[in-house]
Parts: sequence; C-alpha cells; structure tokens
Amino acid sequence: MTKETDTTGDAAHIPSDDLFEALSDQYRRKVLFHLRQNGLATIDELTVVAAETDDEAADVRDALLDDHLPMLESLGLVGVDEDQERVELLADPEDIGDWLDLAVQRDVKEDMTNDTEQKQTTEDIRVLLVDDAPDFVSAVADLLEREHDDLDIMTATSAPDAFTVLKNEPVDCIVSDYKMPAIDGLEFLDAVRDEYPDVSFIMFTNKGSENTAGEAVAIGVSDYLQKETSPEGYDRLVDSIRNAVNKDA
Repeated sequence: MTKETDTTGDAAHIPSDDLFEALSDQYRRKVLFHLRQNGLATIDELTVVAAETDDEAADVRDALLDDHLPMLESLGLVGVDEDQERVELLADPEDIGDWLDLAVQRDVKEDMTNDTEQKQTTEDIRVLLVDDAPDFVSAVADLLEREHDDLDIMTATSAPDAFTVLKNEPVDCIVSDYKMPAIDGLEFLDAVRDEYPDVSFIMFTNKGSENTAGEAVAIGVSDYLQKETSPEGYDRLVDSIRNAVNKDA
C-alpha cells in the first residue's frame, strides 16, 4: 500500500496509525528525539543514542540500518545518506515533538491499563456466597466488596441457585452455610467436589458440630468457620477465602 507522505516531510500529512507505529519502538523514538534537537547525525551517533549498553551497540546499529531508518525514511520523516552514513531530519521538528509526546503518553496509558488488567486478573477473587437468608447474603456481600477491593462477590440463596451461578460464571471460592433447605451444606459440598473439584469451598455456619466439621473435611472442604457477625469474624472469613484460594490454586 502506498504511504500518504508529503515530499516536504510534514508529519501532519502522514496517517496517524503509521506515525504511531513508527513511534511505538523505543529505538525509533530515540533517533527522532536526537534528530529533533540536532537536525543531522551520523549513524554511529544514533547508535550510541539508541543502545542501552556498549555490548548491544553492534546489534542496534544493524537494526537501525536494516529496519528502523528505512521505515522512518519511507514515511518521509528522515533522509538517509548511506555513503556518508548520515541521517537528516526532514519533518518539522515541532510536529515531531508533538507526535513524540503523544506516542509516549499513549505508551504510558497502555502500560497503566495493562498493569490494571493484570492486577485484576491475578488478584481479584470471585466468591460465591450461599445462604438461605437473602438479607444476610446481601448484607455480607456489600460489606465484603466495600471493605476489600480484591473480592468480587456473587450470591445464591440455595444450592440449586448456586449451581446455576457455577454453570454461568467463573468462581474461585464458595462460602456456604450448612443448614439450608432441600440440600444442606455437606450435600452441596459433595456435589461441588464431583463437578467443580478445583473450586475452594468454605463452610461458614453457626449450626454445625464437630461431627459436621469432620465430615466436611473428609469430603474436601477448604476451611470450616463458625459464623461470627462481627468485624473480627468477617476478617477471619476474608483471610480464610484468600488462604483457601492460594492453597488450592
């Protein structure tokens, strides 16, 4: 495809996608920063500017000659005299400065976005809270999400509802009551272990017993906690969720 370049080297006449592609590479940016200040430079000077260390200078010089300078020349940004091994800036220095600033800002924004997405991907814990008391699950979900940025809480008020969530949403950890109608916490745990063996499971109840806890451990519960509706009790629950997910990962 023919580039829409201007013979005067005016960067304003080069398609923005082509300019951003040209300025996306740190070597090309360093070359243009240097030429913007000096107008003319030898290839050896540009090699020194672009290379991070002396050891990589030879590779950088080859890359400039084979790839980077030809690309900049094809856009009309620079002129390359291979016989004299000199490079001249053809574009308006002010235009280049504006585009360099925009390219750097875009790189910084993309890096920040990538860091945020990576943080969310690696740190967010998707929790399914299961209890037959709707007001309780709603209040606890709101509390946990408000106090802990790394928790993403979903809720269900029965085991069948919980399986509907599991079939449609990724879940890292289930926090379930024991005493529930139709299917109790142990039966729910047993069914989860059959279909979703990698999901952490915490029994969170005030209706259980030592025998219940023992059965839960035998089935494969990640943790068993007495339900405490206090700040300290919820802190212990959050610690248990994080530990269970890390342990079972």
